[in-house]
Amino acid sequence: MNTPNSTGEAWDKLEEKVDGFVEALIKEKNFPGMTVAVTKQGRLLLSKGYGSALVDGTRKLPMKPCSRSGIGSVTKAVVTAPAAFQLMELHKIDPKLTNLYGAKGFFGGIFDADIDIGIKKYGSNSPSTTIKEPNAPNSTQWKEWYENITIQDLLDHTSGFASSGDQTGAAEMFDVSIDELTYEQIHRHFLRTQILQQPGTERYSNHGMGLLTVLIQKLSGKSYSDYVREDYLKPMKLHNAVQPERVNPDSCDASEYKFNGNGKLSVVPFKDHYLGLAAGGFMASAESLLKITNSLVKKYKTAEEIDSMGWLK
Repeated sequence: MNTPNSTGEAWDKLEEKVDGFVEALIKEKNFPGMTVAVTKQGRLLLSKGYGSALVDGTRKLPMKPCSRSGIGSVTKAVVTAPAAFQLMELHKIDPKLTNLYGAKGFFGGIFDADIDIGIKKYGSNSPSTTIKEPNAPNSTQWKEWYENITIQDLLDHTSGFASSGDQTGAAEMFDVSIDELTYEQIHRHFLRTQILQQPGTERYSNHGMGLLTVLIQKLSGKSYSDYVREDYLKPMKLHNAVQPERVNPDSCDASEYKFNGNGKLSVVPFKDHYLGLAAGGFMASAESLLKITNSLVKKYKTAEEIDSMGWLK
């Protein structure tokens, strides 16, 4: 069997099947490399790296079992949402019963003026509406929608927020550099400029998940990245294994690739995610991801609890 170069350990009866599957997948998709891990009832049965973590001309570095790859939006389900969930448990906050906005909401009304600005600007029946939007709700309805959004809606992607926050637009609005920008400012810009969709319907939202960073900072007194590292990943002994993507990677970080115009792979430069970290900026190996999911399954006994942490159905 002509399998890609691999390193790691596996249960013999499983290894041959996985090697064959990975060989076919790498050939079909033209992947440079990948990590694969398998567990059963919490026991690690296979953890291997296949192919190359870096292909630079004739230079190739092998993919190891511990090599980190970008996990993209899986970050939401294995890092951001469960980190926020455990913090809310600590503070005895029920996300299903906790509204975001209004004087009694989680944010204590700090965003209410921004909501009013957006409604006055776009509301379909507001006397002060300056921009007509065909899909905008009337002002009373729009206000009621905001008043009923809960923290759980952020976790379930049912808040009515769509897409991502606009960092460039927020920086211009508040006259700060991108480096000085906070997620609170991004959310204020979002509320002033975006049409809220009716809450309750699932609409995938990077911005809604990013807003959990403001929640985490408010409850913990720490930045999102510090809380995740020190209070979420470290107890699992994964604070070094699971890392944000950054401009200066270490030897465990595998390069990201994209197909260029002629169908060939090219390396995507590493970058810092800053305020986009919570929505999709972490790197991890397959083994590390399974350690997180096994930890969550041990702590939370029902599928309903796990699903409530941003695991889209």
